[in-house]
Amino acid sequence: MKKLSALTILIFSLFLSTDAFAECKNEDFSIFFERFKTDIPFSKERTKWPLLLTEQEFNDSSKSKSKHIKSGADFWALKKSIPEFLNENKGIETSISEANQKQVYVTFGIYDADILFDVSFIKKKGCWFLTEITQYER
Repeated sequence: MKKLSALTILIFSLFLSTDAFAECKNEDFSIFFERFKTDIPFSKERTKWPLLLTEQEFNDSSKSKSKHIKSGADFWALKKSIPEFLNENKGIETSISEANQKQVYVTFGIYDADILFDVSFIKKKGCWFLTEITQYER
C-alpha cells in the first residue's frame, strides 16, 4: 500500500509540475519580467535551484565568492525575493544588459546608493527562470 501511495503522489506531483508551466510556452520575456518584479509567489516559483549566488567587489572580479544555493528554504530564509527588495528600495533602475532568445541578463541598481546586482534568466521549455544573482559590493 505504501508503494502505491508513493507512486500516486509522484504521478500527481509530475502532473502538477508539467501543467503549472503549460501556459508559458514561448513566454515573452518582457511580460514574464513585469510579473516577476511584482509577484512574490511567482518569482519564487520561477527560481531554478540550485541558484548560483556570487558576491563580488565592484571593480575587481578577482575578489568574488560564488556558491550554489541548493533550495529555496536555504535562500529565502536569508534573502528577500526580488519583488520584496524592489518594494523596499524605491528608485531602483533596471536595464537589460544582454539578451537573446534563451538567456537574458538584467542589471538592477541605484548607483548613488551603491546598490547594484545582476541577475540571469534562462528560458527552459518555453518558460523563463532566474538562475543566477551577482551582487556587487564597494
